[in-house]
Order: sequence, then C-alpha cells, then structure tokens
Amino acid sequence: AILTAGKRDFGTDSGLPVPLLMSRDGGLPETLTGCEIFASNDQHAYMRVPETVSVKVGDRIGLGVSHPCTTFDKWQILFLVNDEYDIVGALKTYF
Repeated sequence: AILTAGKRDFGTDSGLPVPLLMSRDGGLPETLTGCEIFASNDQHAYMRVPETVSVKVGDRIGLGVSHPCTTFDKWQILFLVNDEYDIVGALKTYF
C-alpha cells in the first residue's frame, strides 16, 4: 500500500513509523496488526500488508513514530484528540 505521508512528515533517522490503526469510511479507528512500513520517500510511505488484512484506497492509516525527537522538529504543534478523534487542544513543542 502507498501512504500519503513521507520524510517531510515524520522522522526516519531512528527507524520508520509503525502502522497502528486503520479507519474506513469515517468509522472509528481499529487496531492494525501485521503491517509494516518498509520504505519512504519525501511524500510517500510504502506499507506491506499481510493477506489477512484488507486495506482499500481511501482507508486512513494511523502511524506511530519510531522516535519522537526526530519528528518534533517537523511538527512544532501536536494536537490533542478525544476518543472520537475530535481535536480538543494543542501542545507546543520546544525541541
């Protein structure tokens, strides 16, 4: 699968991001298991998907960063979300 996030969006010097969640058609995210980001370029990440997982065009994939420090220099504001993923606040980072 090709994701619309890349080196401009996340740090890569300490490892690639980890796929954690997936949501489809505006639904709440569900745990994503067995997938792996194996490469990235400036604007895309490439994810291996096992046959047991169904990923379709338009699905939203939630990534966990492998090391937060290398991502904080790209994102100086982090958004806080509630359980429904509504933005409820923001945090300024000083890295």
